[in-house]
Amino acid sequence: RQALKALGASVLVAVLGLLIAVPLGTILLQAFTGGAGRLLTGEHIAKVLTERVYWVALFNTVVVCGGAALVATVLGAMFAWIFVRTDTFGRSALEQIAQIPIFIPPFVGAVAWALLFAPRVGAANRIMVALGVPWQFDIYTHSGMLWVMGIYLAPYVMMIVAAAMRSVDPSLEEAAQVAGLSRLQTALRITVPLLSPAILSGAVLAFTIAVGLFGTPVVLGWSRQILLLTSRIWIGTQAAAPEYGVTAVLALYLILLSVIAMAAQRYVLAGRSYITVTGKGFRPRLVRLGPWAAITLAVALLYVVLTILAPLLVLLAAATSAHLAREDAFHHLEGEACRDGRRPAAHLDRHLDRLEDLAHRPPAAAACSMCHCMHDSQSMRTEMPTAMSSFVFFASAPSVNAAASIARNAS
Repeated sequence: RQALKALGASVLVAVLGLLIAVPLGTILLQAFTGGAGRLLTGEHIAKVLTERVYWVALFNTVVVCGGAALVATVLGAMFAWIFVRTDTFGRSALEQIAQIPIFIPPFVGAVAWALLFAPRVGAANRIMVALGVPWQFDIYTHSGMLWVMGIYLAPYVMMIVAAAMRSVDPSLEEAAQVAGLSRLQTALRITVPLLSPAILSGAVLAFTIAVGLFGTPVVLGWSRQILLLTSRIWIGTQAAAPEYGVTAVLALYLILLSVIAMAAQRYVLAGRSYITVTGKGFRPRLVRLGPWAAITLAVALLYVVLTILAPLLVLLAAATSAHLAREDAFHHLEGEACRDGRRPAAHLDRHLDRLEDLAHRPPAAAACSMCHCMHDSQSMRTEMPTAMSSFVFFASAPSVNAAASIARNAS
């Protein structure tokens, strides 16, 4: 029996070493060594610490990912309360539906929101213009990025908080109300403290996932050059001479941010006990909302529409648009550019050939190719703010024509 325990421990250590120690060791080796002889050096760290672009990327990462974690925490905790503790109509079914965004790749969600809320050419913005609304959304901003990331991370927080809510003994809240506390005071002094470990765990999980995302930041941030650490890592690997040492240092930044988030959680919860003792079974006490139940139902349905229905419908509509001819769209884009005289025809031809080539590539390769195409030409980057996210999706679709039309309109 002791031999089996030792064997199990050895296997566990070997697996952890393979999954954690080897990748981390490789990153550290790349970060602190350089040259043909892999000599110890600090040039990679010095470059990251002295060049402004990397500090900007770090700032963008903290702001966007921190904001996304905040959005996810607020929405997740709110929906957990609606689905577990209220008498909202259809709450059980809505709870299951609200988990679907977990299975929608963030990359796809970002492309869908770009098609909906891109400046001037987004479907939702066009509807607002047609209705005479003077204000429009701009998804290519810090707030747009953190919003899209946050709403797709909210289900993670919701599931964690919902499980904690189901385990809270309602007799504790009933005792507080018998003692004279109002519902708000009971929530702030009893319920929230009991749920704080789950809420903070969900927030840390959302932040950690957001820090490692690449698709959403590159789709929504590239046109305005709002680059996060993951975007900078990709740029470093695509350089003529790949800067693996710099990318390794940036990868350490990502690990450090996650460690800081977990350390902050432990610091906030340190020295407190959240254990409750009960000797009987119980069910969570539902809050009777009365007429307010219609509002909570509307909020839940709005979330489903914004994260599932509207993105999928706009992607389906764009992919099946039959009235846009692929060849005509590209020729129109080329003709507009040449008439405007803003870029040489030969220069545009080269980019059009590359965009055409996206139709035969998988989504990930198409995304990287589109980003590189926009990165190496300032004119393409400034005159096609919405083309990149659109082309990425249509690269894997039978029709690239709708993406070309959006690029034509944006220019």
